[in-house]
Amino acid sequence: MPGCLFLKFILIFAAMKNDKHSETTINILPDFIANQIAAGEVVQRPQSVVKELVENAIDAGADTIAVIIRQAGKQLIHVVDNGSGMNDKDLLLSTKRHATSKIKTQNDLEEILTYGFRGEALASISSVASLEIRTKRNDDELGWKLTAEPNREQNIEPAANETGTQVFVKNLFYNVPARRKFLKSNLTEFRHISDTMTKFALSNPDKRFTFYDGDTLIFDLFPSTPEQRIRDAIGPETTDSLIKLGFENKSMKIYGYLGNPVIAKNNRSGQFLFMNGRSIISRSLSHAIYKTLEKLIDKDRHPVYIINIDIDPKRVDVNVHPQKNEVKFDDEQYIYNCLTETLNKALQAENLTPDFSLAEFSAKAPFFTEESAKGRIAINRETGEIIDNENEMPRAVSSSSFTSPRPYENDSYRSPIPDRDNFGRKEQSAYDAIFGGKKDSFDEIPHTPTTGNRHEIDIEIKQLKADIWQLRSRYLLLLKPDSITLVDKRAAHIRILYERSLKNIEGNPTSSQELLFPERITLSPVKFTILNEILTELNSIGFFIDLKNDNSVEISAIPSDLNSGAAEKALGDIIDSFEKMQGNANSSRKEKIAESFAVRSAIRDDKILGEKEAESLIKELLQCSNPYRAPNGRRIMMELQGAEIDKIFK
Repeated sequence: MPGCLFLKFILIFAAMKNDKHSETTINILPDFIANQIAAGEVVQRPQSVVKELVENAIDAGADTIAVIIRQAGKQLIHVVDNGSGMNDKDLLLSTKRHATSKIKTQNDLEEILTYGFRGEALASISSVASLEIRTKRNDDELGWKLTAEPNREQNIEPAANETGTQVFVKNLFYNVPARRKFLKSNLTEFRHISDTMTKFALSNPDKRFTFYDGDTLIFDLFPSTPEQRIRDAIGPETTDSLIKLGFENKSMKIYGYLGNPVIAKNNRSGQFLFMNGRSIISRSLSHAIYKTLEKLIDKDRHPVYIINIDIDPKRVDVNVHPQKNEVKFDDEQYIYNCLTETLNKALQAENLTPDFSLAEFSAKAPFFTEESAKGRIAINRETGEIIDNENEMPRAVSSSSFTSPRPYENDSYRSPIPDRDNFGRKEQSAYDAIFGGKKDSFDEIPHTPTTGNRHEIDIEIKQLKADIWQLRSRYLLLLKPDSITLVDKRAAHIRILYERSLKNIEGNPTSSQELLFPERITLSPVKFTILNEILTELNSIGFFIDLKNDNSVEISAIPSDLNSGAAEKALGDIIDSFEKMQGNANSSRKEKIAESFAVRSAIRDDKILGEKEAESLIKELLQCSNPYRAPNGRRIMMELQGAEIDKIFK
């Protein structure tokens, strides 16, 4: 026994002696640092704060919610609701980590019906901004006010408040300069907030939502039917082109609206997908929508839809992402198939897709064979083309069966290509045929002379000496004795219009064409705000737009590059293009607006040009500062030298 006590004493002494070597390298983070780390996941930008606070208001039973922001939420986010409010004890707990009133047991995680449940929002916000909460329950005589600053003790005191809760978030990320530096422009941040508010309004048509940007009212939407809420939130033009959806079985219900393919946009701003009232992101369901519409819209366009899916909450996991916008279904393929079936039936009801049975069709070979004096020949059933043993090419070439580059068929000019009968005959030179003694003419692509070194440009044109052909309605094919140059005519026209518009914006306003009858259109609140932001530049390009007080505008003149009758669609597409480019930090605002206009106004890929039009296009392209790339980096022209072609055929 004494020996054991002595041994214990020796061990304790040794441990004390080596204590300095036993210091731990793993530490427990202080609460304020842990909160800032959590804020990095939950609070990414002002829109994240608005989303979390509005979700809390809805969970509190509010049916009237107002959001006021200043400087796109960077300076102030003020959210007011008429929900249940809190007492002083709940108010103190609300800003603690992992504090929530929605989850109490593990089973609650399997059936989440509320928006918020993580308990991180207010704690994260208070670690990166100045936070003030004023709240009062309906039965209490007085309410309470809490103020919180990052890394400081909270202060709470009685206050005379209205029933409900008000939250003030001031100077977001003021104590984390690195995070604040990465915020985008006010217009971009405002757009994110506006999109979020629109999603809340669409998924909760029974509630009133008021949204202010500073002193400017963006929208005030009163409780209404889902159809009326869509009209008020995203505009009548879109609403009038929606196709109703409907599907229901024992486990799921799909309802909402799909935009007619004719109103497809060049960005995803018109896409809203909700699951149990929550705005979600799902690559699988998005793929189902695009796959269904792939034959009805162009590849560079995006469908419009407002789709709601009500499903048993036990069949979906909403706890995949800290921001709760991504979900995971227990049977992804089943949901995918149900959505595809819903969309197909709606399109068939509108006669937009055929409803047929494959059994009704039988495949027939395009050719049948017959014996002739020269042997066996093949004859096309539809066109009468004949192929014999001596000549593999059809004798009568039909445009439906054979496509090749060709000269312009509707003009007097014919490309001097020799054949067996006239080989060696002296023909008019290519330069004389295309450029010789003719005035610039481009009926469908108006020509405006641009400044530059015209002497060098003329030399370049004279050195071209090429026949101009057209390939697949999309490319201009310039044939020279020692090379072939391919020109993407749409990309070329975009470059021309871009540089012309940029010069107009920078101080040389272009001429306009006045509309006989001014067009009045109503825009969504977000688009109206964006239009107000870029109105000066649009006027420089040639628009004349008068803004009204009800989110409507009147267009009385449009640029000469636009066709009359296309004012409404052109303006909407320009706004969409500009909105889509906001994430591009390499371009200035002027460049983005010029590119937006150029992309919208340029000729289509399938537009067949006449000889004079193609000539004018090439001339104007060669006068551009960069005739080789479109503003978005898309290649305009490519040249193949004879030696390169030789390598191909080796």
